[in-house]
Amino acid sequence: MENKLGNLDQRVTTIENSCSFISNEFDAQKAQLTQTQTQLKSLESKCAIMKKHIEEYDSKEEAINEKLVDLESRSMRKNLMFYRIDETNDPANENCEALVKKTQSRRPEN
Repeated sequence: MENKLGNLDQRVTTIENSCSFISNEFDAQKAQLTQTQTQLKSLESKCAIMKKHIEEYDSKEEAINEKLVDLESRSMRKNLMFYRIDETNDPANENCEALVKKTQSRRPEN
């Protein structure tokens, strides 16, 4: 009977140790989960801030592109375009006015 009580006492002690271990592990996991949730909230707020900045930069980029198109259009407004004049790397053809007059003189009159 004492042997059975000793065995029973040993089993109860083992179960108590196991319960204590499980409780400690549960507390550790709970603390880690709380820390992870805090980090997740921090990352979500930082992500929201970055998203807002990206949207601001996108709108600024769009405005800059519109201004660029406007400036390019304005700079080309007074440009003349000539067709059927061959491009060459000859420095003599740098005088555009003379080249246009030369081409014009070769053109047959209608």
